[in-house]
Amino acid sequence: MGGQTCVGLGYGGGTLACEVTMCQFDESGCGYGWEEQQTPELTYAYNDIYFVDTDNGWAVGDIGKIVHTTDGGENWSEQTSGTAGNLNSVYFVDADNGWAVGEADSHSNGGGLIMYTSNGGSSWDFRDSSACAFDRDLNSVDFIDANEGWAVGEDGRVCHTVNGGDDWTFVDIETTQTLSQVFFNDDGLHGWIATYGGILKVYYTIDGGDTWDYSILHTGESGYIPSIYFINNLQGWATTHIGTLYYTDDGGISWTHVDSPPPFSVESIFFIDENEGWMVGWEGKIYHTTSARSLPRLDNWEQQPQPLRDNIDFKSVFFIDNLHGYVTGRVLYGSDRDRLIMYTETGGEYIE
Repeated sequence: MGGQTCVGLGYGGGTLACEVTMCQFDESGCGYGWEEQQTPELTYAYNDIYFVDTDNGWAVGDIGKIVHTTDGGENWSEQTSGTAGNLNSVYFVDADNGWAVGEADSHSNGGGLIMYTSNGGSSWDFRDSSACAFDRDLNSVDFIDANEGWAVGEDGRVCHTVNGGDDWTFVDIETTQTLSQVFFNDDGLHGWIATYGGILKVYYTIDGGDTWDYSILHTGESGYIPSIYFINNLQGWATTHIGTLYYTDDGGISWTHVDSPPPFSVESIFFIDENEGWMVGWEGKIYHTTSARSLPRLDNWEQQPQPLRDNIDFKSVFFIDNLHGYVTGRVLYGSDRDRLIMYTETGGEYIE
């Protein structure tokens, strides 16, 4: 991906000040491992992003926005969602079949909004979730394969399908807390659900959702858990709204508070293996680790070189491999509303 070559590294007085070091230049500035991508204009935010390979990806956002790329983000085109409701989460199992969930609206037939495409988003159809979501917003969707999937949302709503989303059933995990994220491993047996508001609970199952139990991240803390990520059936991370990090090595039965939390609110975390991962959040901050398994502490994380924008909060991070990744966010102020997706082909590191 590109830009041109410039000489120097620096920024001052609104202009680039280049010296004698070679670096990559793009609209974000000199010497950064991340660059902005041009997208169709959006008023508010892209809330989630998902790729099935190095070329094909989708991002969803507020006011029903869906954008799609077939060339790794060089070009993004808007797809017609048919809704003006906010879309919170997207998941694809291949380049054709995908789902998006979001706010309940007139298309959701008394349920939360669930949409499905069988042609890569050329057209999207609404799915009936009235049997499970009960006119509540849905915040997260995850599929194990083309048939079985899960969606979670407000007031403890958990929706489950075994036929690709044609039908959804309600799964009672005995909570009225809003649920922020659902995450299942590929075996379809081990899954986790994070909570929003009140006690910091993570629900977990080891039998494909037949039974659920929960653990508490910290008894002295309340709020919400915006993101969880598991790298196998035992090891996982959870982030809170005030930037504290928790780690588990027993599948979520117990959690360890990571010392020296980052000084920002973490919104999303992503791992590509047991050692390497990224976390993103408010104020455009991105942290990276290559040694998460050896010692789960913050001093294993390093802040990556930042784009020269302080008016963006990152909402989601996704990596295809250890080099190629994307983050999405929301603009807090200003006019840069068509550059809410950023890309790296160096794992986020600046390389001279």
